[in-house]
Amino acid sequence: MPLTSESTRAAVEAFAVHDLPILFHCGISSYYLGAERDREEPRYGCVAHAVELVRAFPRVPFIAGHAGLFEVRAVMGRLAGFPNVWVDTSFQSVARVRQLIAAFGPERVLFASDWPYGNRPPALEIARRACRGDRGIERRILFDNAAELLRIAA
Repeated sequence: MPLTSESTRAAVEAFAVHDLPILFHCGISSYYLGAERDREEPRYGCVAHAVELVRAFPRVPFIAGHAGLFEVRAVMGRLAGFPNVWVDTSFQSVARVRQLIAAFGPERVLFASDWPYGNRPPALEIARRACRGDRGIERRILFDNAAELLRIAA
């Protein structure tokens, strides 16, 4: 569904009462493989549409999936200013994760590998290297941020 559709907005309104994050696919790209490919509509990940959605629901925490994939610069430029938006690190390089940390702050970056589609060990290594040995930032990205968003006791 498009992020701007009435169905999407109705779903966000219905889920918002739970005060939990809503993850959406972000970035225009061909993502699905094989038999799922005919379900794909790349434009549904449009960053401009994500801006409309998060602006319409300022109290809802959103996670921009994959930090926009190939549109990571647009995500940093257009979504970092919204305090209700987090990004995940899946499919991003060490350099890009460092840029995400700088743009969003270490408290709004979440480790992700997109498992079972992505590969966890390299994604974990990327996140760790992006933290440059800072164990506090590493713990935030790998655990604390998600625990806080999901209200899981540490």
